[in-house]
Amino acid sequence: APIAPELLLQDLDALQQAIARTHPDVGFSVEPARLQQAYAALAAELKKGPLTRRQAWLQFARLNPVFADAHLFVNLPDREALVKAHLQAGGGLFPFEVQVNPAGELFVRSLLGGGATPWAGTQILRVNGRDAKALTAALLTLMHGDTPAFRAEVLSMRWYLPYWLAQGAPERFELVLEGAPQPLVLPAGRALPQHLQDEVFEQTYRLQLLPEKSAALLTLGSFYWPDKPRFHAFVEDAYAKLKAAEVKHLII
Repeated sequence: APIAPELLLQDLDALQQAIARTHPDVGFSVEPARLQQAYAALAAELKKGPLTRRQAWLQFARLNPVFADAHLFVNLPDREALVKAHLQAGGGLFPFEVQVNPAGELFVRSLLGGGATPWAGTQILRVNGRDAKALTAALLTLMHGDTPAFRAEVLSMRWYLPYWLAQGAPERFELVLEGAPQPLVLPAGRALPQHLQDEVFEQTYRLQLLPEKSAALLTLGSFYWPDKPRFHAFVEDAYAKLKAAEVKHLII
């Protein structure tokens, strides 16, 4: 259901207050005056009329490159459930996993979900009649990160989501690829994007007692794991083993 302008403005006010209350120094990455200008521009857009949740995110996400911070951004917290529900309902996504370079050029990495394709490494020049560089430039305005290269990597990893939210979910894609004699026409992808595929806990978090005397290697492959009790149990067990083995040197 559309969200009324006054409620969207309340969200913006809550966002500003939360950042002011919790961020140690937003001026580290963005001039405060510029951030205030971005807030004012966003407020002006929000006042224009009701927005759906998708439309609201597309407006709020324009703050992300302004923050110029790898850890501060406006996100959709339930994006995984949103994408899975879309796929389960018969919807489709962009058919390829892609790579965007800092110049805004778009390349095929694999089929959506990681499957092999003979087009891997090929530059995409046009997507459904639209210039690919213009498309990536538009989507990069929604990405967070402190540098253009960082934002390009974030867009590469999450391309399936901002493309869907900003461009919709057509049933077929006509792609002009560099070196291809004619456009490549593909149905929308139905696989779960690589970014959302389940990680294996045992590969992400590991403790190894090394042959060297009193040494161990602790691998922490992610700063976040949704099953917090399992992560906490792993940490407690790891430190119990370190203590029992009288480890003096810990490599993380």
